[in-house]
Amino acid sequence: MQKTDGIFISQKRYAMNVFERFRMEKSNLVYNPIVPGEKLQKDEDGMKIDSTYYKQIVGSLMYLTAT
Repeated sequence: MQKTDGIFISQKRYAMNVFERFRMEKSNLVYNPIVPGEKLQKDEDGMKIDSTYYKQIVGSLMYLTAT
């Protein structure tokens, strides 16, 4: 958007597309997603995840914060 005091760029549409693509549109706001000082452990009995899907989410959110 161009105004008299400058040009402003918005990524709202991209952000909404990312949220919809990864089914995150109803996610809750979290200021600190983990407990500080909490030691993470591998869950040997946990469900397998698709690491490519996770990387796509992280990459999309990283792009959003960098643009």
